[in-house]
Amino acid sequence: MEEASPTTPELGSYIYCIIGTSEPKSFGPYGIPEGLPELYTVNHRDLAAVVSRAPVKEYPVTREHTMAHHQVIERIMPEYAVLPVQFSTIAKRDGQIVEQVLKPRYEEFQRLLQWIAGKEAIEVRASWNDMEAVFQELAQESEAIQALKARIADRPADATYYDRIELGTLVQELLKAKQRKTADRMLETLKPHACDWRDNSKTLYGDRRIGYLAFLVEQDKTAAFDQAVAELRAASNGRINVKVNRRVAPFDFVTIIIKLNEETEPSAQAESEADVTAEGPAAG
Repeated sequence: MEEASPTTPELGSYIYCIIGTSEPKSFGPYGIPEGLPELYTVNHRDLAAVVSRAPVKEYPVTREHTMAHHQVIERIMPEYAVLPVQFSTIAKRDGQIVEQVLKPRYEEFQRLLQWIAGKEAIEVRASWNDMEAVFQELAQESEAIQALKARIADRPADATYYDRIELGTLVQELLKAKQRKTADRMLETLKPHACDWRDNSKTLYGDRRIGYLAFLVEQDKTAAFDQAVAELRAASNGRINVKVNRRVAPFDFVTIIIKLNEETEPSAQAESEADVTAEGPAAG
């Protein structure tokens, strides 16, 4: 008895971003690896969705998938202003994208493209280089730490158990406060050179981390922004590692959320919405 051949998965159109162009474009073999990762545009007037053929399914949030999604957008960014689309957005066919996304949201996307054009998303991450030096600073700055250390010194370990727990808790609290204060100082230094910003520091873990900040910077202000970063590095005297990522996809500032109707008839209209940060552009 012959084994049944596996069912070939249905291929749809995986949507990465929205750009402004009236000409059909091809961008090469990039994208979600399970399908046919050849990027092309689905056009309507002077708008286009950048897509690739991929199985119609819910994609798990893995490093491989999310990197593929981001890399496509970053591949398009040198040529076009982009509106990133939420991860794992798939239409069953190209016509569905035209009828349910590009046509009904034409004015909205044009407004957002005008707003994002000429701006660069920049990520700034900071961390301590020498944690031993940081802990020494905390001890020097805190009389409470000094008092607990004095109580613990020269006493048996079993007699200082609760004191050591209290000391560890205090050090962690003071470290978090120092991280927050340092990140706030960095933010206050850099945000005058940006038109928008986000503080994503709560997503970081570990003693070394200080801050994870995202900025939207107009192109004619990037030199001033870079100079401010250089001054932060110099002021830290090597104590802080400041890493800057340039030309990143601007998910922090605009992310297009698309809800596609299950119907596939060209006349079907979908309920859809865009998720734009509150500090983003106001509707015209």
